[in-house]
Amino acid sequence: MTILFLHGWHSTPGGTKPTFLAQHGHTVINPRLPDEDFEEAVRIAQSEFDKHEPQVVVGSSRGGAVAMNINSGNAKLVLLCPGWKTWGNARTVKPGTVILHSRADDVVPFAHSEELVKNSGLPASALIEVGSDHRLADPDSLVKMLEACENSDNAILLPRRMEPPMTPDPEPIDLSKLRPGPIRHESLPPEMLEQIKAVYDVIGQYLDTTLEQFEIGFMRDMHPESEVAVWCSITAAWLAYHEKFLGDEVLPDEDERKMLGALITISTGVKDLEKLGVPVEVGQRLLACYDGLSSQ
Repeated sequence: MTILFLHGWHSTPGGTKPTFLAQHGHTVINPRLPDEDFEEAVRIAQSEFDKHEPQVVVGSSRGGAVAMNINSGNAKLVLLCPGWKTWGNARTVKPGTVILHSRADDVVPFAHSEELVKNSGLPASALIEVGSDHRLADPDSLVKMLEACENSDNAILLPRRMEPPMTPDPEPIDLSKLRPGPIRHESLPPEMLEQIKAVYDVIGQYLDTTLEQFEIGFMRDMHPESEVAVWCSITAAWLAYHEKFLGDEVLPDEDERKMLGALITISTGVKDLEKLGVPVEVGQRLLACYDGLSSQ
């Protein structure tokens, strides 16, 4: 499946969510969208849509507003905490659209998505409450996003055009609050920082991020201790695989990234070997390494 992923304000291509979709076998088109020119962002998104003809368009935060303002034809829309009240003119979405949003989102209020569902005449089931913050980068949110992309017919039969219901002019979101997820913790305990650095020292070169950016990601999490524990398990499984099956040899970077991506996917609870993005035998061994840690 081809998916057009439109990132949020002050975000960049190649983030956790589009990477997760790509690791599950989908072709992900993830263009860079300018932060300060919404019309240009829409133009770029429309150009990429016309060029690649994706079956699904995923829009995150401001990217959700971009997705609502392009002509997406019969493609399905999956919107993640869409910032439709701040950017663009679209005030409704088409049938078949799925919206994922956290009730704890302190950047784009959950009520905005409830209003969008009502304006658009969508069933209540179109709005999926998930996650603990605006980022929707936790394992459960990632899996729900994947399911929203995969678990339906992507060709949507559109009814005749109807005028959107009259609604009051929306109140814009305070732009000063919009950032790549709020910093929930001004600092982390020294022992936790040591764990994060230990993880980064082993697998950081395959993450395409700096140690500082990696640390900040945990500072945005509601429960950083849980996320650190997951990453420690991923790293331990990576080390176990190299010790047991590779004699501690290191593979080319591309292969290492695929294995690490498979372990990240496994950490979300996925057991389907076909969705790990690595050969079946490798996937079986990675599963054994990761599950072996949880049984100890």
